[in-house]
Amino acid sequence: MSAETPPPAGARPVPVPGGTRAVPAPGGAAAGPLAGLRVLVPRGGGAGERIAEAVRGLGGEPALVPLIEQHPPGDPAALAAAAEGFNRGTYDWVAITSAHGARAFVAAGANPTAGGVIRGPAGGADRAAAAAGAGARATAPEETGAPPRIAAVGPATAAALTAAGFPVDLIPAEFTGSRLAEHLAATILAEPGGNGRVLLPLSDLAEPTLELGLSSAGLAPERVTAYRTLPAPADPEADAALRPLLGAVLVLSSSGARALAARFGPLPEETIVVAIGQPTAAELARLQMPAAVVATVHTGEGAVAALADYVAARRSPGDGTGTGTRTGTGTGTGAGDDTRAATGCTPGDTPRSAPSFPPEPSPDRATERSRDLDTEGPTE
Repeated sequence: MSAETPPPAGARPVPVPGGTRAVPAPGGAAAGPLAGLRVLVPRGGGAGERIAEAVRGLGGEPALVPLIEQHPPGDPAALAAAAEGFNRGTYDWVAITSAHGARAFVAAGANPTAGGVIRGPAGGADRAAAAAGAGARATAPEETGAPPRIAAVGPATAAALTAAGFPVDLIPAEFTGSRLAEHLAATILAEPGGNGRVLLPLSDLAEPTLELGLSSAGLAPERVTAYRTLPAPADPEADAALRPLLGAVLVLSSSGARALAARFGPLPEETIVVAIGQPTAAELARLQMPAAVVATVHTGEGAVAALADYVAARRSPGDGTGTGTRTGTGTGTGAGDDTRAATGCTPGDTPRSAPSFPPEPSPDRATERSRDLDTEGPTE
């Protein structure tokens, strides 16, 4: 909504960087566990809007404030050469860890018809499942000499790949870099032949979790920068106006945690900080902005659901309002989500694992990574 456009009747303007957004008046707000809670959504574009819709669906008031941006690599020639190597069949596998990485790889020239075999839906034949470790699903190449196979860290990454015509052969049950390394290594080692070369188009900020996991299994990962992750431009005046209004913030990556600290720190004591996964939580702790909630479904919507679980538990009669970190998956909240029942885990519990293959790939997801590949999204 532009500054010149009056808000609809019954709505009030909310200051956000770059302008205002009208939200329903309290009497008209949707009921739900997040009712009355202003939630910072640190993304823009379609991804941010989908996360914001999840917040609204649970009664909350989202404030979309992009904290990081993705930019082309400083050396695009290296990524183009890697894409050409993929097209020639140089690699056995390519492992993609974010929708941004998928789009960058395609833009660099990766071809779904590499090796002369149509890899998209037109290729159509069902593939046999191959052992890839508990909770993962893999499929065998359609014929001898087939092009490199593709692993994705989660359903949003898979959606970006399939939209470009690339079928996805493996997705780990838990959408993390470490689990991706485990299942991909198990799959490759269980198959005869192959050269063990795995292409990794990653963010410039990605920690080496995935490549080290593959290297330790005796494989030959080759990393190339697919994109750079940089802080988004700030609006100090709007940030200062929004800061005291925040009831909760979603932190979807370690680089996002650093951007949050730079722009909004220190947060009000009552603001609930939600980390998308443990690596982001560790970075928040280092920044002296400890997470009250750590999601076990490592997506933006998973973070929203974990926040809703946490708030509902605090508001429920008989439940304490302790300050210890709570983890949980919540339930999916948007069309195409990977929906799970809440676990209500506390640290040390074993969370319920995700389905091994995306029932309904969702078109977004963003972020996580310093210190580990902790979720689906730009690996930073």
